[in-house]
Amino acid sequence: MSNDPPRILAIDPGTRYMGIAILDGSELIYYGVNDFRRKRPADTLLGATRETLCGLIAEYRPSVLAYEKSFYVQSKNSVFLQAQEAEIKRVARMRGLKAVGYAPTTVRQLLCEDRWATKEEVADLLAARYPELLRYRNRSDWVSEKYWLHMFDAVAVAVVCAEAGLVSGADGVRARPAVGGREVPVPWRPRGR
Repeated sequence: MSNDPPRILAIDPGTRYMGIAILDGSELIYYGVNDFRRKRPADTLLGATRETLCGLIAEYRPSVLAYEKSFYVQSKNSVFLQAQEAEIKRVARMRGLKAVGYAPTTVRQLLCEDRWATKEEVADLLAARYPELLRYRNRSDWVSEKYWLHMFDAVAVAVVCAEAGLVSGADGVRARPAVGGREVPVPWRPRGR
């Protein structure tokens, strides 16, 4: 078994925009946003999601697919979002990857030590860690700012997954609750429940 850190494909699911990041150890090797605004009905959205993920998996060969779990279930797109999240997990399973989902509040707690930190605070922290992301922090253009926050959410998921590490057990894969040397409880559920 290799002691190399895993290469992580991280996804911020979205029915309009899907944030993407790939982390190899601590190195951010890919980041961006996919535009799915014209991908309706649901089967078209799911096909586009699958095509994007399969292309990234083929090109970058990650060992883990981490994603941000859907949180705001009252959204009119929540059915699409739930179907997209299921498709992400299905692709990971089909490609033999470990799939790890994180609640947005867990990501923020582990990165910012504040589960109610804003998306902008998370983005600022990540831009300080990865200076190449600074150019995407355009506070004067809120449309552009909102667009790029999807990418920052994916980078945040990748960093949390990498720093928390993975623990495999008979009951599934779960995040180890240690980031920055601190113990932080991470809610998790065994697969299949």
